[in-house]
Amino acid sequence: MDYKFSGNQLIIDFIDCQCKILDDSKEIMQLLQKCVKTVGATPLKKMSYKFKPQGVSAIILLAESHAALYSYPEHGSAFFDFFTCGETLDPKKCLPALLEALHPLKYFIKILKRGKT
Repeated sequence: MDYKFSGNQLIIDFIDCQCKILDDSKEIMQLLQKCVKTVGATPLKKMSYKFKPQGVSAIILLAESHAALYSYPEHGSAFFDFFTCGETLDPKKCLPALLEALHPLKYFIKILKRGKT
C-alpha cells in the first residue's frame, strides 16, 4: 500500500495551568489517552516517566505517529505535541479536553502541515 507523505502536527504550550495533574503521571496518561480516543487515532504503546523531584514526560506511540505531553509543575506549565500522518485525522479535536484538564491562563498553538500536501 502506498501512503501519502503528509501529516498534521499540533503543538501547544500551556502556561500558568490551574490544575493539580501536572505532577501525576497516571492522570497525564489518562489525559493523553482521552486525546487519542477523541481524535480517533490508533494507540500502539504508551510510556511515561515521573521525574524527581517533579515533572512528567508521557507519550503514546500511534499507528498514525505520536501524542506526547511534558509537564513542568514548578512553572505550572506543559508542552503538548500531537502528530498524525496522513490527512484523515485532526489533532485539534482534542483541544477542549486539554483545556478542561489543564486550565491554563494562557496557551499558544502552532499547527504544522507536514510533508507533501
